[in-house]
Amino acid sequence: MKKIRKLTPEAWTILVLLAILLAAITFVFLKSRSKPAAQTSSTYAHKTSGNWQKYSSTQILGDSSTGSLFDPYCMIDKKYDKKYRCYVSKRNEASIVLYISSDGINFDDDYITILKSDKPDEYIYNRATILFRNGTYYMYYTKQVNNTKSYIYRATSTDGISFKFDKNPILTPALDFEKESVMNPDVIYNEKTNQYMMYYAAGEIYEPDVIGLATSSDGKTWTKNKEPVLAKNPDKKAADSFKVGATDVFIKDGIFYVFYIGYTDIDTGRIFMIKSNDGINFDRQSYEIVAAPDANGFDKESAYKPSVVHDEDNNRWLLYYNGRTEDREYIGLYIRNGDL
Repeated sequence: MKKIRKLTPEAWTILVLLAILLAAITFVFLKSRSKPAAQTSSTYAHKTSGNWQKYSSTQILGDSSTGSLFDPYCMIDKKYDKKYRCYVSKRNEASIVLYISSDGINFDDDYITILKSDKPDEYIYNRATILFRNGTYYMYYTKQVNNTKSYIYRATSTDGISFKFDKNPILTPALDFEKESVMNPDVIYNEKTNQYMMYYAAGEIYEPDVIGLATSSDGKTWTKNKEPVLAKNPDKKAADSFKVGATDVFIKDGIFYVFYIGYTDIDTGRIFMIKSNDGINFDRQSYEIVAAPDANGFDKESAYKPSVVHDEDNNRWLLYYNGRTEDREYIGLYIRNGDL
């Protein structure tokens, strides 16, 4: 039987020091892991600007009972009752649903399912927009397949609730900058040029990279610009220097007002507003940050997907968006009184 050697005092000292060092490293690692990944020093570095006021630090739509609600498109229904309609994506149902409100702030608990996937493991529906024109509601929306490809489809309706869905996509990823994804359609009609204009997000499927533009004479067949019309800000100090995402664009008095998501990093988004004379060339220097992460709000980590409603009767603008903390996303609201 071999004799077991006893450790010298020096060896014991080295073992104790190594144990203390290992414990210190473990403590630092666990402490860093306990912090939300998205709340970095850049999360709150860029504040809002302009005259937009956050309505509340809590969401106006969505809670634990609904699950995450995201990428809203809101409007005042001028055909029937002048109520507010918000078409939102409902993550736990892989669907597009409709919430209705009389004042644009307090929404009915009940919702109407507009479109729902019957095979959510294979494909999901989300990110809808509505264009109301000549008595018809045109819905443009995203279909994501196997979490690898995104396409844009169209549907039509006479009441904005029951839709007739086109069989084939109207936009598919084909250009280099589109990579595997076209999503977040935003369609307006330009009375000056008598054409439909679709701004859409393109690039990676998790968070897109750029904004593309397509035009159409009938809203069904589209011609794409060969290059993006909006990409990340070349100024590396800007809050939108990482990538850009979904838009809400409207024309007022000949000026294009473009609201879009600007990313500081993959986890941190803000909502910007810029202007353009033609809807293609933008002044990136004169912008407003309309919505940003709020350390005391439901949107601690990010603000996504703007949807702007002009309430002419009350001379105000309402900006709806989805805010995120960890994996929870709900709908929030900013208000601006008077002109833009």
